[in-house]
Amino acid sequence: MFEPKSVDTKSIKVGMLVRNLEGERLGQVVAREGPIFRVQRPDIANAERYVVEDADVASIRGAEIVLRQGPATMVLEREYERRQAAGVPLRVTAEGWRKAGGLEETVDAELLPGMVVADVEGRPIGTLYAIGDDAFDLRCADTGELATVQLGDVLNVLPKQVVVRNGRGVMRNRRQEPTAAEEPLI
Repeated sequence: MFEPKSVDTKSIKVGMLVRNLEGERLGQVVAREGPIFRVQRPDIANAERYVVEDADVASIRGAEIVLRQGPATMVLEREYERRQAAGVPLRVTAEGWRKAGGLEETVDAELLPGMVVADVEGRPIGTLYAIGDDAFDLRCADTGELATVQLGDVLNVLPKQVVVRNGRGVMRNRRQEPTAAEEPLI
């Protein structure tokens, strides 16, 4: 199994900024507790607080913490507390937190045409079009083209959404859908 390179997280302090890999600001550290820290948006009154595990830190640059997968690695504080009280392990996959509705075991849903395909930040990149043995085709959200995604690039399959790593970077073989005149005759 792939284990990400560890980052020395001893320097994480209250007040540090938290960003995703693209540099977008996600919040500010408001508490530090052992192998976790709590994050809150400082510009919103009564903003929800989130918990982030040290293992989800990609790098620390001065007073900024960069997360491996942005908001996908942040868990609502109340969900964290609920799972802690129930003795449920929080980290289920090496890629980050797996969002589950309850305390039952999380299992990948079945891939089905029409499912939304999104990056780890939750931004839609397309809609699942057709499924093959080791890849699937999706219709791109921005252009309507078809593209191929390898199943190895899938992180999670949720009930109505497929989450892929590296966003649009996983799309291969972008092409226009063949018209009836271009399809081969059998």
